[in-house]
Amino acid sequence: MSGWLDAILGRIRYLGSELALGYGLDFKGGLKARLNPSTKFIDVTLDDAGVAPAALTAESSSLAVPFVIRVEMTAGTPGTADDVSGPAAPFALRILDRWADVNTAISATNLRVRTASGGGGSTLSGLISTATAQDGVRASNSADGDTLAANAPIFVRRSDRGVAGNVYLLCVRAGS
Repeated sequence: MSGWLDAILGRIRYLGSELALGYGLDFKGGLKARLNPSTKFIDVTLDDAGVAPAALTAESSSLAVPFVIRVEMTAGTPGTADDVSGPAAPFALRILDRWADVNTAISATNLRVRTASGGGGSTLSGLISTATAQDGVRASNSADGDTLAANAPIFVRRSDRGVAGNVYLLCVRAGS
């Protein structure tokens, strides 16, 4: 299990042991969260297709529902840099963390998340090494709290298009 998932589960365990909720939370779209009194864990179930991004409330009073944006990178012919287009921001959001799972690696290569293609725009991550195939490669020099406006583009700039894997951005909906 990757380090970021261990950290999230650790936080859920902590909340489950410290908060006496005594009730469950029901969200739109069939997502249910219940405190399991015997294990002190929060059990989460999803009964139907999912939760629409617009159903997430904006961050307020230090409370927000995090979500992940995934950008899939398929390998192309190695040798040149390129951009992989991700989904546009569904609404104004704040990026809390960024990492990559590298499936196909090429020595001395990296990637960076940006707001424009061709290496332009603002940087949304530090360099992420793609020199070895591994999961959970963290971005270097990443400042938490980068914000994107609604419908802002997301691009992954690869130093070599032969690199394959996934880039993940952990986000919350920006407060108003």
